[in-house]
Amino acid sequence: MSAGARREAPGPLVEAAAALEEELRRLDATAAEASRLPLTSRRNLEKTVERIQEIGGLEERLGGRLAAVVQAVAALQERQRAVLDGLAARAEELRQRRASLDALLGEYRGLGEQARALTAAAQEVAGVPEPRDPVAVRTALGELGGRVEALAAAAERVSRDAREQRFEDVSEEAHGLRQALLAMRNRLGLAARA
Repeated sequence: MSAGARREAPGPLVEAAAALEEELRRLDATAAEASRLPLTSRRNLEKTVERIQEIGGLEERLGGRLAAVVQAVAALQERQRAVLDGLAARAEELRQRRASLDALLGEYRGLGEQARALTAAAQEVAGVPEPRDPVAVRTALGELGGRVEALAAAAERVSRDAREQRFEDVSEEAHGLRQALLAMRNRLGLAARA
């Protein structure tokens, strides 16, 4: 134990056990004295009788001390049960929160995959060599813009759901994805008008 560390006071079980142990020591000492005294004088006979009577009182106190130990053990069991019940409740809360987070992250990952696919599709439309059919390009860019718009709305929903469920980091990431998608939509709109 470090020099600055404080010793905790003993708990009820330790106190009850120590009191029981002390009574047992008294019983042992009194019984030893009663057994050791030679029964050869009136004085020794009286002392032996006193010790045997004292043992009767010690037995009563021992019963009380033993009951205190049993009561302290029962209190410890109740405390343990309460702690374990609290941990079980926390584990269930953790399980539910993890399931909620996993669902949000699954949606977010799905949005990311769709965004990558839309980016690849936009690059493919932009990479068509000349001569291009301007109407077909505008139509393709308009369709892509609509898909990007829908994906941005989905990202906004995931951001809102994450915020409502108090997963701020996921909310911020989904919001960032939404912003990137809106920027992409604007670029597609400009390209379609060009």
